[in-house]
Amino acid sequence: MAALIKVKDAAEAMRVANDSIYGLGGGIFSADEDEALRLARDEFDTGMVNINGYNLAQPNLPFGGVKQSGYGREHGGFGMHEFVNVKSVMVSES
Repeated sequence: MAALIKVKDAAEAMRVANDSIYGLGGGIFSADEDEALRLARDEFDTGMVNINGYNLAQPNLPFGGVKQSGYGREHGGFGMHEFVNVKSVMVSES
């Protein structure tokens, strides 16, 4: 099941997406990869972001969320920094 919410632009999409008490992961589908990367890096309030696809957690990448989805990371080099909030941004090849 997926919930779809119609929005007018990327700014509204970010407001809707970030208006949650949770923040484990999210996704952005866009033909503009540079803008998707900017949104993922600067505006999406989640611990992980997938761009143009979905990738499962990988042991070499940090895994974890923000807000009520957790604090800290496991896996990868960031696992040593348990209480640092970092973000994974993954772009799927077309």
